[in-house]
Amino acid sequence: MKINIIFFLLLFLCYGCSEENDNQKSATNDLNEIYKSLDLKNPDIILNEIAIGEIQPLRISNILSVNNANVPLFRYYFEYLPNTNKISKLFTYNNNQCREEISTIFYNSSNFISKVETLTKDFCQQNEFTTIYNFNYSEGVLKSVISNNTSFIYEKYFSYYPNGKISTIYSVVKPKSDTSPLRQFIKSYFTYDLIGNVKTMENDQTDLYNIKTTYEYDNKTNPLKGFFINNIFGRPIQMAGILSENNIISTKDEYTNFPNIPPINNYIQYNYMNDNVINFSYGVNSTYFINYE
Repeated sequence: MKINIIFFLLLFLCYGCSEENDNQKSATNDLNEIYKSLDLKNPDIILNEIAIGEIQPLRISNILSVNNANVPLFRYYFEYLPNTNKISKLFTYNNNQCREEISTIFYNSSNFISKVETLTKDFCQQNEFTTIYNFNYSEGVLKSVISNNTSFIYEKYFSYYPNGKISTIYSVVKPKSDTSPLRQFIKSYFTYDLIGNVKTMENDQTDLYNIKTTYEYDNKTNPLKGFFINNIFGRPIQMAGILSENNIISTKDEYTNFPNIPPINNYIQYNYMNDNVINFSYGVNSTYFINYE
């Protein structure tokens, strides 16, 4: 009798493993088909800059922003893996003070991010949910970040220049209720200067406003380079700032499919201490204060 029970348990466990492996293989095959359809290019040099999860050269303790009325907008608090600059947790609070997000970062054996789990607590609505962002690699190269929660699906796919810099990002956001296999991609194209800063970023949204942004920089180290913790994180810097060595001091936005609209110029002001950024401002709208450990 004991032998039969053990055999049944082993059979059941093996069936579960087989089903799980089949699901993993199916998901991998689906991603590979998307990579092929987008003709994603692999680099000759693997940088995976947005998957390092590090803050350099100094560890940031927190980032606090206030508006022109001195009202807190966004707050970010960092925790790190012991004796490293790798982020282990990020605590985010939004401008209405109702929402807290706790992002836990996991790393693979190559020390690149493998997964981010973000627990969102909405105190005003009295609910919470978890969003998991999976970082997917092929031959060691970050190819996509795929995530979903109870309401939305977020996807990003990456194509590279030979030198390891990202050349194109394909982005998708759609309601989870949309089960159609069709994807409406927003495409972001990047060019770089000789230092490694993004020179231009052009967004192609097909039938919407297509914007080409041109950037200028200071000569100081960007403390937020690579600060890409989850798929929809957009503050306190733009995507170009995540990829660039120095700090953006000005942007020029041009509507490429509406040439009659005049360019829009924006300027960012910085304050430094020992060549490290301690705060920066977008015009009069908001100021971000960076505090180091």
